[in-house]
Amino acid sequence: MTKHIITYLLILSVLASCGKKDTEVYTLSGKAGNEQCRMMLAGLNSNLERIDSITTDENGEFTYTLDNDTVAPFVLFLPDGKQKTLFAEPGVNAYLSYDSTAGKHWVVNGGPVQALHDSISSLIEKCTDEKERIEVIEDFIGKYPQDETSIELIRRYMIDVPGQNNEKIKSTI
Repeated sequence: MTKHIITYLLILSVLASCGKKDTEVYTLSGKAGNEQCRMMLAGLNSNLERIDSITTDENGEFTYTLDNDTVAPFVLFLPDGKQKTLFAEPGVNAYLSYDSTAGKHWVVNGGPVQALHDSISSLIEKCTDEKERIEVIEDFIGKYPQDETSIELIRRYMIDVPGQNNEKIKSTI
């Protein structure tokens, strides 16, 4: 009798776990200024198909969470009018802050995909002309062809620019 009860309980627990979706939480927190404001975010692909807003508290601090099971790139529209590309990586707690040193830019301490994106973006932003920028992008994509960052780089630096070179975009893809 005890064997049957244990067997039934085991079967029930397996069946109960079958319907659960395997997601993890991505948390973005930070400080967007010294007063209350609203920021917008927009998903860049089908992993995050939404537009949402984040309202900070009276000190400019916020916390935003997403349940996701894969890396989801999105753009955060900041209070100063700038945009920051972020990658919602499952299980990552990311922190957004403003670096007021000479560069004066937004910094995200997040997961490995975010770190990879930010490191290549800083190299690209140091490029002095379009040819050099394209070479850096092509070199990166050659090393990381399947990475979400590669797709974002093509969109941001090759497609979303005036006078884009369609042949160069096709060959890079």
